[in-house]
Amino acid sequence: MDGQRVSTDSPYSANLTLEFVATFTSQAYQNGGFGGGTPTAGAGNEVYMNSPWAMFSTHSGGGLSVRMNTSGGSADFAIPGGALPRLTAPVSG
Repeated sequence: MDGQRVSTDSPYSANLTLEFVATFTSQAYQNGGFGGGTPTAGAGNEVYMNSPWAMFSTHSGGGLSVRMNTSGGSADFAIPGGALPRLTAPVSG
């Protein structure tokens, strides 16, 4: 998928691993991750409007970062070495 999202109304239980594969370039504002927002697709990033959420992002371009929000405040961490070919993100409930 490119420029798409997958959503579910079903909650996931603890100790479950969800996985996705993403290829990032140096283009700005590429994102891939998991979020706790509404599953309704529309304008904007509703999936990242409510915590918890975690994503990989190219921000304004030039490098890959991890962004997360677990309790109302977000944090960004640069990943040294550029893009990663395969990303695995464990999610617990």
